[in-house]
Amino acid sequence: MKNKKWIILVILVAVAFTGCSPLGIGVSRNTSSGSENQGGQGGVYRSTDEGVTWVPMNYIRTNQGQVQTIGNANVRFLVRDPQDPRTVYAVPDDGSVWVSYALGDTWNKIFSAGTRVESFAVAPNDRQRLYLAGGRSILTSDDAGTSWNRIYYDSRDDVQIRSVAISYHDPKIVYAGTSEGTILQSRDAGETWFVPVRLSDFGGRGIVHRLLTVKDSPNLLYTAVVGNNLVGTVFVSRDGGTAWAKNDALSDVAKNSKYGDFERDDRTGNLYYASHYGMFISYDNGDSWKQVPLLSPPNTVMIYSLAVNPSDQNHIAYATSNGLFVSANEGVEWKTIQLPYMGERVVRDLFIPQNAPTSLLLGAGPSY
Repeated sequence: MKNKKWIILVILVAVAFTGCSPLGIGVSRNTSSGSENQGGQGGVYRSTDEGVTWVPMNYIRTNQGQVQTIGNANVRFLVRDPQDPRTVYAVPDDGSVWVSYALGDTWNKIFSAGTRVESFAVAPNDRQRLYLAGGRSILTSDDAGTSWNRIYYDSRDDVQIRSVAISYHDPKIVYAGTSEGTILQSRDAGETWFVPVRLSDFGGRGIVHRLLTVKDSPNLLYTAVVGNNLVGTVFVSRDGGTAWAKNDALSDVAKNSKYGDFERDDRTGNLYYASHYGMFISYDNGDSWKQVPLLSPPNTVMIYSLAVNPSDQNHIAYATSNGLFVSANEGVEWKTIQLPYMGERVVRDLFIPQNAPTSLLLGAGPSY
C-alpha cells in the first residue's frame, strides 16, 4: 500500500513549511527592540505552581533570529513520550505536529500536511518510531519525525482513519480505527493489514475515536467509540482485538452522554472516563465503575479533558469550558483553578508531567 510519490510529496511539504507559519499558526516578529511575545491565545500553557500562574509555552526553535510562536494554534491533543517525561508532542487542527524536549520551552515542527492529524502515537519501547493518522492514511517515522512513510491508505472518499495505537508487548502490532467503526490490525509494523473485526458486528455504531493498549496485558484492548450527537461508548477486547464487547457497566452510569476523554493509568491499571454526565473510575478493567463526586451536579457541564498524575493515582484533574479542578484525594475534595485567558478556546487536552506534581500542561483548542 505504499505510494512513493505521496511519500515524496509529504517530505516536500514538510520542508516547504520549515521556518514559516502553517495555516493557523501565529508568527510574531520583533527585530528592532528584541522583545518577544507568545503570539495569540491558543497553543500550549504550563503552570509550575498548581495553576496559580500560567505561562504560554509557544516559542518555535528557529535559526533565523526571529521570534515565531504557535500561539494562534488550536491544539487538539498533547501526547507524552512514554520513555522521556520531558518530551511532549502537540497536535493542532491544521495538519501539523510539533515536539518539545523540555515540556514546552521551545517547539520543533516534525510534520505538516493539508489534512488534519486525527491521532498520534509514540511506540512504547522505541521513541524514534512515531505513528500518525489523518484523512485516509496512516504514516510512520522511524527517525523521530525527520522523514515519514505512508503505510496504509483507504481508497474510499467517505472513510477516515481516526485512531492509532501500538502494542506494548510487540511493537510490530499496530491497531487503527476508522470513522465507520472498523478496527484494522497489522502484525508487521504496517507492511500488511487485515480487519479482525467491525464493531457493527458487536452493536457498535460510530467513530473509533480512541484505542488503548495495555502494558501488562497484551490481549487487553479498549476503544472509545463516538456516535450520533457525540455520545460516547467504550468497548473491550480480551483476545487481542478479535472479539469486542460493549462496556455496559459504563453505559449504565454515563447515561449516553457526550464524550469527553478516556484515559488509562499504566501504573495502576485504573480507567478514567469523562463526559457531559461526569467523571468515572474503574479499578477492575472496566467491569464496574464508580462515579467521582464533582463540584457540579451530573449532566450540567461538559468535561473536555482529564489527567492523572502518573506517580500518584489520587492526584487527578479535569477541565470544563470555563474551569479547571484538581484533587489530591481522588475526587473527595476539589481545588478550583483559574484558567489562563484563551479567548473562545477550551482545554482540549491536559496532563500532569511525571515527577512534577505541581506542574500542569494544557492544550488550548476549540470547543465542540
